[in-house]
Amino acid sequence: MVKLASALPKENERNGIAGRTRDLIRNYDTGATIPVVMLVRTQEVTRNKDYETVPKVEVVHIEAVPDDQADDVRQLLVQLHDARVGHKKQPLNFGDGTDPEAPADAGDVEGPLAIEAGDDVVDAEVIDDGPLSIESAPTTDITTEEN
Repeated sequence: MVKLASALPKENERNGIAGRTRDLIRNYDTGATIPVVMLVRTQEVTRNKDYETVPKVEVVHIEAVPDDQADDVRQLLVQLHDARVGHKKQPLNFGDGTDPEAPADAGDVEGPLAIEAGDDVVDAEVIDDGPLSIESAPTTDITTEEN
């Protein structure tokens, strides 16, 4: 667990998101996201009621990503996420209703595929959605000799 201090840097030089105030207001109703890059440092370390050590980080510097670089940053985020979790558990959701991994033509399939196994749900990934073909394995004729 990591806690995030609630304040952004007050200095304009270190708070690059303040310049995107109009975009943030405009995106409020749609839920669209604006990618940012930020640096954090540990402000404090505490222990919670379960005796877990919990760092609290503060934002030292934050910059809003320009629109022409937003897709690159989102793709980097997907790559970092997948490397961290070791697999694609669910499509990464940017919180604005878009799926960064969805192909342009998603066909008839809606939502993630799941296989139910008892009380657990196991996620599945479509690798090839082409027609199913079963190739027959080479057969070996076995002849028996009758006495």
